[in-house]
Amino acid sequence: MTIPKILGERQDRNYGDVDVLAWDSNSRRVLIVECKDVHFRKTYGEVAEQLADFRGVIRENGKPDYLRKHLDRVEILRGNIDAVARFTKVADLTDVESHLVFADPVPLEFALAQMSEQVRISHFDRLGTALVWEAP
Repeated sequence: MTIPKILGERQDRNYGDVDVLAWDSNSRRVLIVECKDVHFRKTYGEVAEQLADFRGVIRENGKPDYLRKHLDRVEILRGNIDAVARFTKVADLTDVESHLVFADPVPLEFALAQMSEQVRISHFDRLGTALVWEAP
C-alpha cells in the first residue's frame, strides 16, 4: 500500500510501499510492518554485508538502506497521524507502531536490538506473540 493512498495526497518523494498496515479500532493500535525474507548468512563477510543493509542510514551513494526506508515511512505516517486515523477509522489515534518481521531467524535480528525504540524486530514464526493486542 502506498503512502499517498494512506494519506490521501501526493508526497514530496516516493517512500515506497508499506508491506502491511494493520489496525484494531478497539485497542487503537496501528502497525506498520516491513516484511523481509533474507537468507541466512554463514560467513563473517556475508553477515557484515547483511548488517550493512539494515543499519537505518543513508548509504554513501545517497540512497537509504532497507531499514532507513521503513523508518522514513513510519516517520511520514507519524507526522500525519490524523490522516492515518481517517484512513484506518481508528478514533483518538496517537501513534503508529513500527515492526520489522523476518521470515526466519537471522543474526541480523539480534544485532538490531539497539533499534528497539524505533522498530520492533521479530520473525514470522513468532508473530502470534509479537503482535499480541493489548488494551491501551
